[in-house]
Amino acid sequence: MTTDTTTAAASFDLLAKPWIPVLDASHGNTHVGISTALLNAHRLYLGAPGLEQQVLLRLLLAVLDAAAGPADDAEWDTAWAAPTLPTDRITAYLDRWAHRFDLFGEQPFGQCVGLTEANRSTHHLKPSRWGGQGREFFDHSLAGEARAFDPAEAALALLKLQAVHPGGIQGAHPSDPEGRGGRRYGSKPGHLSVVTNLAVNAPGATLKDMLLLNLPPRPRTAADRPVWEGPVPGTAGTQREPEGRLDLWTWSTRRVRLFTGNDGQVTGLALYDGDRMADPRAAAHAHDPLTARTAKGSPLPVADAAGFTIPWSVGLLLDPAGEAAATSAVVEHVLRAAERGVLDPGLRLAAELLQVVHSNQHRASIAGMHEVTSSLGSAGNLADGGGRAALGAAARLAHDVQRALYGAGADAFRLRIKDVQPRQSASLGRLVGSGHAWDDLAPEPGSGFDRWITALEQAVDGVSQAMATSDIMATSRFTAEARTILFRCARRVQPVVRRVGARGVAA
Repeated sequence: MTTDTTTAAASFDLLAKPWIPVLDASHGNTHVGISTALLNAHRLYLGAPGLEQQVLLRLLLAVLDAAAGPADDAEWDTAWAAPTLPTDRITAYLDRWAHRFDLFGEQPFGQCVGLTEANRSTHHLKPSRWGGQGREFFDHSLAGEARAFDPAEAALALLKLQAVHPGGIQGAHPSDPEGRGGRRYGSKPGHLSVVTNLAVNAPGATLKDMLLLNLPPRPRTAADRPVWEGPVPGTAGTQREPEGRLDLWTWSTRRVRLFTGNDGQVTGLALYDGDRMADPRAAAHAHDPLTARTAKGSPLPVADAAGFTIPWSVGLLLDPAGEAAATSAVVEHVLRAAERGVLDPGLRLAAELLQVVHSNQHRASIAGMHEVTSSLGSAGNLADGGGRAALGAAARLAHDVQRALYGAGADAFRLRIKDVQPRQSASLGRLVGSGHAWDDLAPEPGSGFDRWITALEQAVDGVSQAMATSDIMATSRFTAEARTILFRCARRVQPVVRRVGARGVAA
């Protein structure tokens, strides 16, 4: 345990210092501060992958929304058509709150100034440290001495920690009335780790476009405010519910404070349990538009039971008859903008999905993350109700076929469905997801349906071959049933797709 508590000499202004990775059309890959990112968003591209993109996107959205978020569709349409984000309003807002954006200031950004002594090494800033037993095997740096983090790296690590840190047993500050023996039991995980995260993007979209695509308009309420507008948090976490998306996007899952050495590098941190929601998943689904869920309230699946990503899952959000109908606020927002004709009909859109996988039901450690980018087709297609229905029907076809294959495998081989599901041999995603069948279908859901059927047919044959065993009769029954399943399911959705193919969809 480190006890370095040097902070007075350090300063790192998150508004001005370069720490956010971007691609600049003029200068290539570089890093910028929050101010530059927003004031020049029309010529920058966010350069972060996976989880880093999700946390940075939410931070930038929170700043933009608090400073100049559109209140209704008319304001959003004006913002989309404008050459830049509203720079005057953003500048005025950041000037007002600049004192809360210093990583090591008197009121350090996203931290608790009341914590005066480090109790954790910088190992605890690394997501691999949150992976439970055996984590050193996968990240050998955890087995050695903890290294110092530079401030830019530490700022990004802090965002990830607050967003996805696992639950279970956490340290309790001595001032925490619910602490027992220095521990807090039943701590909640960061809300991004219990949902399917979904951001809409477009090839070649600037940061300005990406921010607006993921910012459904709504009036801001007085109670909903980001962490930097609120009171300085106390050392003990509180039990409360988020007031809105600004509150949730900047939620203090843990009480944290970063400590630096004389050279300004982060050498340790204080880490204790923070604010607790009753149900982080329910809160996220209620307030965070960058989530996707099924109609039953569970996260939209990103991967199948065998761990293979399923690129067609995003299509379920477009299927009014399916299990996941209209359950992403961001997708609904984009659909409305497409229907209003604000988006160029030829704009190709994609959904970037991320889902954290926990190693047990208590969500006390992270086992990994599923990531997939899936095409949503063109804005013109999304503006057309028939085009959306066709794409949704194609996704439902794959969904229904996979589910039926699990049942057929259980019947043929006398297994429980839960024993069939995690088998790679039964995974449609392993075979369809390895190609580009969905991305080929999405731009032309009517005319491309035959190619989609062919891709699924080949995948079903592959599943049949992989499931073959020494029981010839059982294998034969499964093979015959697998083909029947595909064409039975296809007949149910084919009329929807054929109608779209006959009249065409805007490209």
